[in-house]
Amino acid sequence: MVAINEPIEAIVKFENGKVKPVKIRWRGRVEKIKEVTGWWKSEKGKINFFHFSLVTESGDYYEIALNTKSLVWYLEKLEPAG
Repeated sequence: MVAINEPIEAIVKFENGKVKPVKIRWRGRVEKIKEVTGWWKSEKGKINFFHFSLVTESGDYYEIALNTKSLVWYLEKLEPAG
């Protein structure tokens, strides 16, 4: 698992009152999400974050987070497939 902590772009959909990431783009690379394997919330000071663990169609594992104050998505961690 590699810590990245860089801003990314995310396409999400709202389904049954929940946020579901569909695609992410990091450093020009677009990844389609195959499965959301988990989600959780955290706080840093007065800022709330929503975290998601994902598996992409290429088999890579990502952990991403949404800063609810700035509304910026971040790639926190990456574990390439294989």
